[in-house]
Parts: sequence; C-alpha cells; structure tokens
Amino acid sequence: MRKISWLVLRRFCLMGLAGMLAVLPGTLQNPGDSAVGTGTAAWLERFAQAAESREFEHFAQAAESREFEHFAQAEPREWECFAQASGTQDLELSARTLTAADLQPGASYFEYQWALSNDGRLRRTPPSPGAPGSLSYEAVFFPGGFYAVWGSGYRSVSAQAGVDIDVQTAWQFYNSTPERRTVTVALIDTGVDVTHPELQNAVWVNADEIPGDGIDNDGNGYIDDINGWNFCDGTPVVTAGEGEDHATHGAGTIAGSWDGTGIMGIADGAYVKIMVLKTMAGTDGLGNSENVKAAIRYAQANGADIVNLSLGTDTYDPELESLIQNSPMLFVASAGNGDSLGAGYNVDFSPVFPASYQADNLISVANLMFDGTLEESSNYGMFSVDLAAPGTYILSAVPGGYGFMSGTSMSAPMVTGTAALIYSCRTDLSLMDVKQAILNTARPLDGLSGLVGTGGMLDAGAAIQYQKAQ
Repeated sequence: MRKISWLVLRRFCLMGLAGMLAVLPGTLQNPGDSAVGTGTAAWLERFAQAAESREFEHFAQAAESREFEHFAQAEPREWECFAQASGTQDLELSARTLTAADLQPGASYFEYQWALSNDGRLRRTPPSPGAPGSLSYEAVFFPGGFYAVWGSGYRSVSAQAGVDIDVQTAWQFYNSTPERRTVTVALIDTGVDVTHPELQNAVWVNADEIPGDGIDNDGNGYIDDINGWNFCDGTPVVTAGEGEDHATHGAGTIAGSWDGTGIMGIADGAYVKIMVLKTMAGTDGLGNSENVKAAIRYAQANGADIVNLSLGTDTYDPELESLIQNSPMLFVASAGNGDSLGAGYNVDFSPVFPASYQADNLISVANLMFDGTLEESSNYGMFSVDLAAPGTYILSAVPGGYGFMSGTSMSAPMVTGTAALIYSCRTDLSLMDVKQAILNTARPLDGLSGLVGTGGMLDAGAAIQYQKAQ
C-alpha cells in the first residue's frame, strides 16, 4: 500500500453474517506493534504476569490453530479499519447460518441478543479436526436451536446466565422517568443504511438544511448535509456502499427500533439520533485521520453529544488527541482486536489510538465473551482500557437485513448506546457524569480482573440509576 502523509484508519470488527444469509470473511490483520517502555514497577509487574499467562498462552495457541500464511501475507498499515481482511472462507460445512427462513419478517430476534439478555443457553463449540476450508471454524449454538459458523476460537465456551448489560432494568428505569432530552450520537465509521426499518426513525436530520436544493442553507460549509456527511467523497451521500455493514450494525446496537420486531437497540430512537459521518469506505474499511478529524469538528459544530469510534491505529496523532481532549463531547473507542494472529495484546505497552489517548472524556472498551471472560482477540490494558462490553456474536442491523458480527467494534456501541440512554433521561447528569456513572457501576468479573481499569463489564441497569456525590 502506498505510504501517505496522513494516517490510515481501521475499524475494529472481526466477522459477521451478511444480511441474513451469508458469513462474512473474518480474520484480522494488525499492523506491527510498537512497544512503549514504561519504567514503572506496576507495569513491569503486569508484564511479568502476562508473560506467564495470557499473551504467551495466546501466542502458543494461535501458533497451533491459525495459519501462519496470514501472518506472512499481512501488509503493515499505519491506520485502517479492522474489516474482513482474510478474504478466505468455506461455507461447505454441516453447520448452517441463520437464514431468511429463520428470521421471518415481523418476528422478534431479541432471543438472539445475548448481550441484552443472557439466559445461559448460548455456547461456542470448536469443530472437529479436519473441518473443511482453509481456516479453522467453530459452531456457535443459539437459543432456539440455530447456530452459525465463525472463525476459529481457542476454547469451548458456555454462556453464564446473567452475563449481559442488564438492559431490561435500564429500560424500566428509563420508562419511569418524566423528562427526556434529545441526544445526538455521531457515528464516525462507514456509511449507514438510513432506510433500514430499524434505523429510519433514529437517524439525525439537519432541520436547518433543505434537501436537494444544492444550497448550504444553514451556512455550516456543507451543502445538503441532511443526515451527516460523507468525508470520503465530499458529498452528502452517507448511505452504505457495497460491503459496508459495519456502521449500520453499530447504529442498530445503539438505537435500533423498539417496535417489537427485529432487534432492539439499547437507546430510544425517538430521542437518540444517529449522525452519520462516513470516513471509511469499501469492504476493507479504509480511511484516514484527516477525515476523522474533520468529522469530529463537524460533529461538535453541529451539536453532537456522544461520538462512537470503532476504529484505530498504532500511530500516534497529537492533533487528534488534542481535538478529543478539548471537545465537550463524550467519546467511546474500541480497544482493538489483537495482532495478526488474532491474539489480543496489552495496549499499555503497545498503544492503540484513539483508545489509548489520555483524555478525560474518553471511554475505551474491550470485548467480553458471554461467559464473563475477555474474548481471545480483544486488546486489554489496566491503564488504557476502562471496561469490557459484549462484542462477540452480536446480532444487529446490516444493510438489507440482520447479521451477527464480532469484535471490539461491536463492544463500543454497547457503551455508546448505554451512555445515550442515560443522558436522554437523566437530565440532571452532564456527559462527564454519564462517563462516571458507567465506570463507577461496572460489574466486577473475575475474568476481567487485572485486564481493564474497572475490572468489570458494562452494567446499564446500574449505570442509569447512578447517583453522583453531592
């Protein structure tokens, strides 16, 4: 790839089902790590512990299960979206995906949203030796008897009932509150299917702009920016292009319709609006930091409250860090999906940005499995990552249908949606209060101890009831 003078972004998703029919390619390819010396006893102690446990164990397991061909072919990139990078898959397996016959129009798919309500029936089962295809696969069994095919996992995992964000408690509290305020969430990502039934009433509309008249009616420097802006092409067309499932999936998690059909978003789309800021394009999901910085400036100038950043790089950009630090908005960033072998690593030593930026208005999120442990590909770090949220086998909207996707890109919208839900009904809280509510009420889990700053997972039910110190 040609070297350029700005940074290239990559989004943090692993894999998914395209619409309701097909499995998307899924192996990630990370750029090479740039180790950062610390010199502190705590970090050295953490490194020693890691050397005895997680990182080296993951590398050894990865060496046995992942193809080194992928490692050898991985092209170092400064920034890019974590997209479907491998391009290799084989669907000729005995396991089947969820199909249109399984997901009937008008039906509710809440049963498959374990992140919102985990009844303990979900499990991941690695395949038997000799499974077809160039990659190792696993079957994931869902409630109702369906299961999907995914990239290899290191271990069998059985769900632990109750390992979810307790969204139903949060909804009960939300419905009991008398006040609401409109919250705008800037989704800096790929394009979005703004006509999707789950999203069409939750997309931000620039009321000061007249659609299609070719005039910058509100004088903000962008012509016909009705739902946001396409910074890739310099146009108001923010719809998803071919292979761009990523942002639609995140938008569905944040504010999918509460109409009783399809999926359920965390926040109420009647009050939480998605501002679509397209900075990533194509199946590779590539973008650059100049566009991301422009998108952040646009979001702030046009009234956004919360920014979702399911993307990252290992290259430090001081201008981007400063832009985030000095913004009144709350940012939620994904911690990243590990190295080129798919093994998560400690970003305290090898930072991933923006998740590793030092900013008071930033929440960094790791990927939680349904048994209460960190997903093997998820990055982590006591000093750089705040908490974990569900991000594996997450069902949400994709252009034209619904699909499962995995990665820290799916974890960040869980936190973003929760923050938006809280901010919309807790009119007594500031955005910084919302951050404190989320971190101070994180549910401690043994599987996260020493891996994220709070040692816990997102708990929407507890966070929405948070009472700040007087």
